[in-house]
Amino acid sequence: MCGKPVPQILDPEGSADLHLEVLGSIGADGGTGASAWLPIDGTTVPAGQSLGVAARIINGTRVDVSAKVPGQASLKGYMTRDGVVVGMLQQPSSDPASADRLLAMPAGQQVTEHLEGGQFVTCEPDGNTAASLPAGDYLIYFEQPIWHPDAAEAVGPHASIAAGPYSLTIAPGQP
Repeated sequence: MCGKPVPQILDPEGSADLHLEVLGSIGADGGTGASAWLPIDGTTVPAGQSLGVAARIINGTRVDVSAKVPGQASLKGYMTRDGVVVGMLQQPSSDPASADRLLAMPAGQQVTEHLEGGQFVTCEPDGNTAASLPAGDYLIYFEQPIWHPDAAEAVGPHASIAAGPYSLTIAPGQP
């Protein structure tokens, strides 16, 4: 994704689908109190601070849905400028051996997962990350891969749900 144009994300109007909403919490601990979680759109993150995220998968359909999500930190945050991916929200490493999780979502219900605070880093077209993302205004998109619950070891996601764009500013550091 790095260095490439942002792919077109289709999100039907209304809530009659399976969709993703993302909230954020500024601070090293990723926010532990319910009052710390706020909409990401329009957020300013002080330089050097992390952004914890709460990924909320919402079943807006009329049927119960089961889905499998990877056990590792699988929510991806892509930082963009002028329609090009220039950075990522890098989550702390998770145990690569952690098991996939089954999410059971009754019709009209939601599942929320809180993730530790991540840092904003630049990325290169080869996928490597570099330094901290410079101060400035960005748009951030989120992607969560999901699998059919009966899928054996998946080689790649069977589908992804996405959220964004959200406007986000990284504030300059203190002189």
